[in-house]
Amino acid sequence: MKIMDELFYARRRPMEITRVTLLSALTLLGSSLSAQAEITPQAAGAVSQVNQVPVVNINAPSQDGVSHNRYSQFDVEAQGAILNNSLAGAQTTLAGAVAGNSQFNGRAATVILNEVDSANKSILNGMVEVAGQRADVVIANKTGITCNGCGFINASNGVLTTGELQFSNGTFSGYRVEQGNILVDGQGMKKGDVDYTAIIARTANVNAAIHADALFVSAGKKTLTADLSGASNAAFSRDRPEVLIDVSELGGMYAGKIRLVANENGVGVNSANANAAQQRSGGAFNHISVANRGQIFAKGGSASISATTLYNQRDIGADRLSISATQLQNDGNILGPNVSVTATELQNNALFHANRLQVAATRLTNRGKMQSLNAPLSLNATTLRNDGQLLSGSRLQIGSSNMLNGKNGVIKANDKVNIQGTTLNNAGKISSLNSSVSLSDTTFRNSGSVTAASTVSHVGTSFRNEGTMTAGNGVVTNNGRDINKPLPPRKRPTYGWPFSW
Repeated sequence: MKIMDELFYARRRPMEITRVTLLSALTLLGSSLSAQAEITPQAAGAVSQVNQVPVVNINAPSQDGVSHNRYSQFDVEAQGAILNNSLAGAQTTLAGAVAGNSQFNGRAATVILNEVDSANKSILNGMVEVAGQRADVVIANKTGITCNGCGFINASNGVLTTGELQFSNGTFSGYRVEQGNILVDGQGMKKGDVDYTAIIARTANVNAAIHADALFVSAGKKTLTADLSGASNAAFSRDRPEVLIDVSELGGMYAGKIRLVANENGVGVNSANANAAQQRSGGAFNHISVANRGQIFAKGGSASISATTLYNQRDIGADRLSISATQLQNDGNILGPNVSVTATELQNNALFHANRLQVAATRLTNRGKMQSLNAPLSLNATTLRNDGQLLSGSRLQIGSSNMLNGKNGVIKANDKVNIQGTTLNNAGKISSLNSSVSLSDTTFRNSGSVTAASTVSHVGTSFRNEGTMTAGNGVVTNNGRDINKPLPPRKRPTYGWPFSW
């Protein structure tokens, strides 16, 4: 099986938004358009149209290259909009030739901040293009943003956020997220030519495809640094959302590199419907960070998901996939050449499929299939219950203090099977097709079957066999003794004269 045949796009470099200094005296933009204009600056300025495409002459940048622009409305129609970052004029994709920005003083911006102060969400139905020098673009609206065919052209990094822009001593320092939803719907988010795309909000709903070279999605109440390299969660809040990131059946994330961070005090990650998650998990998932009923794919790169609660109903895959969660329930497919999972509580009801699969959990319950193809399968769990299949095309290594392999449980490898723990209870099947099975524990009970092409060995304090243990070479040992051979007869003691008469 080719694991990543359905994954696509190549990885790109991470975001490199540097700290920038706010211009001390900003000239606020106005509008030369009618009252029906979709982009409305808060004061007099220059917004025009070229070939029916709005062109915003952005403010002159600060010494650190930031152009800070404020609006009472920032909506983009299907024809798109242009942020004019040109000194002497430029050719654009959306509108053709655009004259130079008359507000500039011989220097273009490297970061363009677009801050919207409105009770209404910003509706982005088209692309936002930077005319002239390539720059990072940030569109911030605390109320929310809807993306329906949006994207960025000639931008190094594109950010959609409901966070309030933060400044320290006139320097742009980050985003403080307290509220707001970002909805990706309809035509979704287009790839454009942006290197790095970020969505930063309290909650995010993905009902259509997001295409990007590199994608970062952050959800939850928190503060993030300007370069998105650091974050700190806000204090506990009673107005916790049920789901932080919800990817519907029609939604998906497709990029060369994907990073999802969805956490808030009391909220986790869900890859499915919140009500369904509660029903299937017995109500354990009251608040879910990421909900995925769609597809999250990163081919040729990596995907990293960090969440409190992750519930997956569909497909998550990457060449290098890393998942970290307090609670993880998988009812879909998690796949890739290299998959690494760390969780406090992990419940698998469907499929983990990888060339190399590594899982570490406090409590692991498997009712589905966890399979590695050409590399070892490594499972470490304080408590492990297997009622499904644990399969490896190579070696299989299990470390568990308390392991139960149920009647329907299958543990099978082409190469060696090595199980270490304190209490091992096997009621199902444990087998090595081409090598040996090695069991090391304090207490071992077998009411199922243990088979190996070569030897089966057990080392431990307590050994109770009520099932079958079969070795291809006929050697099954308990603490070094072959259990298939009778004990040697006990010699009659001799006591010497006079008792030896």
